[in-house]
Amino acid sequence: MSFLKSMFTIFVLIVLVSLLFKYSFWAVNSILILATLLFLADVFYFNKVITK
Repeated sequence: MSFLKSMFTIFVLIVLVSLLFKYSFWAVNSILILATLLFLADVFYFNKVITK
């Protein structure tokens, strides 16, 4: 569930930023990097909770 929620959030962020900056490559690149970092943080936190 957490995985699907993360993917959906990343997808929405990419779409919103793309529309906002009219498909500016820099904007999409930045949000992809941010989304990846957030996703990795979520995965590590999720794994930490499971192992406790």
